[in-house]
Amino acid sequence: MQHQRIAHFGTESALRARKGSVPAALQSAICKASLLQPVGTQGRLIDAAVIAARQGTPINRLLTVRTMALENTDVKSRFGRTTLAEDVQAFLELLRKWLLAHGVQCVFIWAREWGHTHGEHLHVGFHLGNDLDPAFVGQCARWFGEQEKLKSPTKAVVAESVLGVWQIKHCLRGGNTGPQIAAYIGKDEPEFMLTAWGKKRPNLEKRNCWHTETEGLIIGLPRHTYRHGTSRNISPTSPTGKSILALATDEERLIGIFERLPF
Repeated sequence: MQHQRIAHFGTESALRARKGSVPAALQSAICKASLLQPVGTQGRLIDAAVIAARQGTPINRLLTVRTMALENTDVKSRFGRTTLAEDVQAFLELLRKWLLAHGVQCVFIWAREWGHTHGEHLHVGFHLGNDLDPAFVGQCARWFGEQEKLKSPTKAVVAESVLGVWQIKHCLRGGNTGPQIAAYIGKDEPEFMLTAWGKKRPNLEKRNCWHTETEGLIIGLPRHTYRHGTSRNISPTSPTGKSILALATDEERLIGIFERLPF
């Protein structure tokens, strides 16, 4: 399965085995796995959000999906059909097609994360107009097999499902919080690194340490950890992306803005 319009920093082709055909222990042996995001992840996601904002399509929505919960239930959804890595890959393609079908430029950043309470889950930051919120909420209910709650708990929440399997949040500050969303979903980059002598030193590439990383095993694809990425049109490694970032300020890119904790 290939999705050529999705960039995930060196990703490779997806594992072809169907769910149940390869034991979980063997999957982890033949696929790359990770406990934390690679060094530089948060900065790349922030830069992608800066590019999106400067192109006029800011990251203004955050979708969270409890993918492990969906995999382990009998609910008919887009997850639990293959490996979680493949399910995420297939879902991002569905999201791309849905956005394009509704006349929205496909702009998104994403990260897979581990939580002590809910296990593995997926964060996707993307661009969407307010007028399309009802249609997207209905589509999420169909994708994930769980209906929307009748009333959202806070102003920041567009909608969430009855049992909390999925949730959509929106920006409350004029759509200018895309880099903050990116910093949040990139929080699993380590704050400290080990030297060759076994001593800790700060990871100076991580731009925002307000949110502590959560270590957890994420199984990826055979030749890539497949833990985070962006749509290709806002990739910070592309020639267009590099030229846009050359015009961006350090403040936009959250460089040197936040104190590093703890010291």
